[in-house]
This record gives sequence, structure tokens and C-alpha cells, in this order.
Amino acid sequence: MPKHTHKKSLNEAACPAWLEGDNKLFKGIMAVFIRNVPPLMDRLKDALEANDAVQVKVLSHSLKGSASMIGAHPLRDAAFRAESAAIEGDLEKARGFYCEMKAELENVLAALNRTK
Repeated sequence: MPKHTHKKSLNEAACPAWLEGDNKLFKGIMAVFIRNVPPLMDRLKDALEANDAVQVKVLSHSLKGSASMIGAHPLRDAAFRAESAAIEGDLEKARGFYCEMKAELENVLAALNRTK
């Protein structure tokens, strides 16, 4: 059986390189992420329940960008896969990626709360 490897939900060592070490700006971006992303996830869940592929695509795209901003690569990757599934019209597959995104978001929020 393959060994499961744990991937980091967030690069906690430093702010993303594009911020050039500006930790104050990174803390502001983290606060916006904490405030805005959970409601986006709620809207994504509603769109999935309504079988609204267009909204699933749009919301997954937004979540992908938000995750990228803070270096939450596993969350970003799951959002990308959900967006791609919605583009293909496969909302069942998108629902699976939503579950992955939800778990990753919990990990990211815990990591962000530790960095406050």
C-alpha cells in the first residue's frame, strides 16, 4: 500500500515571494482571506447544490486566486480541479473537489491563525 505523505497547506515560513518580504502586507492579505474565503466556500456549496456549473466555475476560479495570494497551494490546486470539472460540465467531479477544498481550507485557516 502506498505511503500517504502529508503536504503542507500553507507556506508558513515566509510570506509569498511576490510580496518581497512585506510581512505587514501579508498579514493584511491573510485577514482578507480569513474574512472572505469561508463565505465564498458557502456560495460554492450552494452553487453545487443548485447544479449551477457557471457559478461553480466562477467561484472556484475566485477561490483559486485567493489561495494563490497566500501560498495555499493544495487549496489552489483543488480549486483549479473544481473549476476544470465545472468547465467540463462534470459537477459530480466538482463536488468531490469541493470536499477536498473544504478540508484544505480548514488546514489553511488553522495555519493562518497560528501565524497571527
